[in-house]
Amino acid sequence: MRRLFSKGTEGMKEQFELLIDDISTAGEGIGHKDGRAVFVPGVLPGDRILAEMAEGKGNLLKAECIELLEPSVSRVPDDCPNGKDCGGCSLREYKYEAQLDWKKAYVNSVLTRIASLENPKI
Repeated sequence: MRRLFSKGTEGMKEQFELLIDDISTAGEGIGHKDGRAVFVPGVLPGDRILAEMAEGKGNLLKAECIELLEPSVSRVPDDCPNGKDCGGCSLREYKYEAQLDWKKAYVNSVLTRIASLENPKI
């Protein structure tokens, strides 16, 4: 993994490449760095990004996307003129079919882990 550093007003911030492999319930992309989960707003599973560390606590890190190096195959153009400013549609750039797959997997996970159901029909 490439490590770069940039000088900002707050000092040195680590930059690193990150592959996003999941989405949080809040719509943030999730990647993994050194065995820790990294939450990045505005990215999707399958995106490869250049991220800049924002904050870290325990096994959870927060980062910002500095550059989209390789977009997900499930990424589509955002057709809303307010999409980047509003923040109300975190999955807007995710293909509808991919959204459904993620939502089904999420519901399945919750029903299996929390409700202790085996093979719930979704």
